[in-house]
Order: sequence, then structure tokens, then C-alpha cells
Amino acid sequence: MKLSAKRAKRKKKEQKRRRKNLLRQSKCSYCKARLIKKPVHITYSKGNFKKKQTLESKRKIAVIMLGAGAAKAWGGALTSEIDTIIKSDKRYTTLTDNIPVGEFIWQKLDDFYGVEHCANFETFLGVLEFLLDYIFSDTNEGGTSPANTSFIPVVSSLNSWYSEMKGSKGQSVEDRIFFSELLKHYYSIVATKIEEYFWNITSEENNQLNKSLKAYITHLNNSGYTIRAYTTNYDRLFPFVLRDNFQVFDGFNVKDAPENNSSYYYDIEKILNDRSCFTYYNLHGCLYWGRSFDMTQLGYKFFCTPHQTHNTVEFRSLETANPGHAILPINIVTGYNKVQRLSIEPLNLFYNSFITDCNNADLIISAGYSYGDYHINRALSLGIQKANSKHLHIGFSYTPEEYVHGSEFRAIDDMHRLSEGILKVIPDDSKWLKSDDIKQRRKVYLSGLKDFLINKEWLND
Repeated sequence: MKLSAKRAKRKKKEQKRRRKNLLRQSKCSYCKARLIKKPVHITYSKGNFKKKQTLESKRKIAVIMLGAGAAKAWGGALTSEIDTIIKSDKRYTTLTDNIPVGEFIWQKLDDFYGVEHCANFETFLGVLEFLLDYIFSDTNEGGTSPANTSFIPVVSSLNSWYSEMKGSKGQSVEDRIFFSELLKHYYSIVATKIEEYFWNITSEENNQLNKSLKAYITHLNNSGYTIRAYTTNYDRLFPFVLRDNFQVFDGFNVKDAPENNSSYYYDIEKILNDRSCFTYYNLHGCLYWGRSFDMTQLGYKFFCTPHQTHNTVEFRSLETANPGHAILPINIVTGYNKVQRLSIEPLNLFYNSFITDCNNADLIISAGYSYGDYHINRALSLGIQKANSKHLHIGFSYTPEEYVHGSEFRAIDDMHRLSEGILKVIPDDSKWLKSDDIKQRRKVYLSGLKDFLINKEWLND
């Protein structure tokens, strides 16, 4: 036994000496491969490396979901402002009364639903897309089938509608061309209005807000969270504000090149396989995306130009989501065809990542999101309904009493139905609703994202 012990000791000593020699020769002490840089398994001692792996595996996941209300903190456009611009735009007017097409459609919607102001610009764009799909199908000739032609013209007739909308100027224009240009025009109005606030994100007036955002993200990072941020907005808010302090992956690149004409294609492998990077994914597209029409790139493909926006709609191609249903593959997803457009890359990749992150989330933070998109709600509910997860929603309302009677609260409350605790108003604090469980896992802050960040309300969270 003593001889065996001595041999084992000598063998261990010899192995240690050989590993040192290999390191001096810039070779891996385990696989003997020649090294350019030291691999991870020799950068740390065995014990420290295992400790590092354990710490990384124990990092929690924080999913941040930003909606249109979050952009208001930086001066983003209100939905009502875009509605007013569309209604009053006089480039296209009706045949009979010569009123703006926007006002014409809004009147039709209000009359049908029986409630004024129930529709918004997304409803309006949904109507135009429906009409365009109808016209494409109605005017198809030869080789038509359920796979490439909608059945809508079979069961309805919209001739009076689109004749009226073409007005006096458009009567000589072929229907497909006219309604394509009509849809492009209104999409450009929406894009231009949204674009106005982009240039103010990093302006001096938002310095304090941006510093407060950095402080909050740093707080989450230091609390052991891997941050997976998503947005329905069309901006690059986190890359603009945070990239000097964090590596933010937007699906295209981690660090923007300084050249204004630089462009990037989305990184499929990193999106699908890297679950530990700090992300900022645009679930509904981005105004900084363009669309490649170079067929050598294996078809049409979105790319990102970090310093240049694209607020015009290109009409060189159509995509098919449902059989017979043609949709425009544009860089901003709005209207009523959101789910169909989520089948297009990279949106489908981002949504797939969103579902996975929500399912694994320890903390879900929703800010400025009204819970009006059912496909996003379903993903969020995977994390919100978990018993050991936390949910913080940052909304905006004048009083708690007003908020609890709104549709946003009803949607959130429905997601909490399987969770412990009931959301209640906090006495003497009109800014918060908190659940009555011991750990208060469910919270709603009612004074907006700007107030939450600047006043460091997250310290009381």
C-alpha cells in the first residue's frame, strides 16, 4: 500500500510538471493543442473555474418588455397625435364629399362599432391592408388557387368603397397601383411621426433620464440578472443609451461602426443559441432596418443601418403568411397583421427567443405596454403565472381607482389569477399597487417610466 501511494504521488507530481512545461510552450495543458490565447480551462484554477461556471449558471433572467408608453418618457409620439395627422391629411380625398380618406374610414369605423374614438391608426392601417388584399385577389387572372388568392371577394363586394376612396384624381389609375401607393403613403406618415423623437433620445434634455436608466440597468446587473430586453417600439433606445456601459446585442451586432453607411445582417446563430447576452430585440420591427433586394443574398432580407432610418415603404415584394393572403414585408409591424408578419425573419427569431426567455424568467418588467397584443400577452403569461417569479409593471394613470377599472389592469389581473396574492392599493402611496403575499411578487407602478427612473423608485421595489 505504501509503494502504491508513493507511485501515485510521483505520478501526480510528474503530471503537474508536464502541464507546466506545456504552458511554457503555449500549449493547452489538457489537449496539448498549440494556443494563441489561453483557453478558459487553464485561465482559472480548477476550483475557481467550477465556481465561475456555477455563478454563471445561477444568474437570474430579467425580461424587460417596453411598449409605446415607454417611448413617451423620451418624447415619443402619442397614438392620438398620429390619429389626428392621418385624419386631417388631404393628399387623398373621397369622390363624393371630397373629405380626407382618413376621416372617411374613421367615420365608417365609428358608425359600425357605434362608439366614437374606439379605433386608432392601427385599426385604420388594418382596413387599408384588408382592402389591398381584397383588390389583389379580386384582380388576379389565370392560375388562381386558394394558395395564392384570398376568398374574400367571393363573399363580399367592396367596389363602392374603393371607388369612393379613389376620389376624382385616382379614377384613371389602376386599382392595384393606387391602393399600393395609398397604403405606402399612410405608413410613411406613421413612420415619419415616430421618427421625430429618435434624434432626441441622447439629447441634453434627456441626460438625467439616460443616467437614471443606466443606474437602473446597473442595479439589475449587480443583482445577478441577465437582462433580456424586448420592445414593440421601432427605436434603438437601449443601444443608443447603454452601449457605452454594456454590450447590447440587437440581433444584428454588438457594437455599431462609426460609419453612417455601415449595415449589418441579423445573426441567426447568436439569436437562437446565446441565451446569456444582454439583448434589445425589436419584436415589431425597427425604423433602422432596411430590406435587401439582392437575390444573391438568398432572397429578400432585412438589414440594420445603425445611423440611418428608413421611413418609406418599398413595394418590390410580397410575402405569404396564410395561404392566399399577401402581406407587405415592411420594417415596422403595425395594423392588424402583426402575427402574420411575425413569420418573417428575423421577427420570428426574436419572438421565439421572447417565448423562451419569458418561460425561464425570474423577473418580468413591463413598461408602457398596454397589454393589447394577445400574442405578446401569451408569452408574458408564461413567466408571470409562475409561482416563484416576480412581475413589475410600470404604467401611467391619474389615480389607482381609475387604473383598476381599465382594460390594462384587467389583463394583468387575469394573468395573476394563478399566482399567490391579490393586487391592492398601498395606503398613503398613490403610486403603487402591490400584491398582498408575503414577498409582494406582483407590483404596478402608476406614475410612468420617467418618474420611476429619475426618482429611483426601483430602490423601493
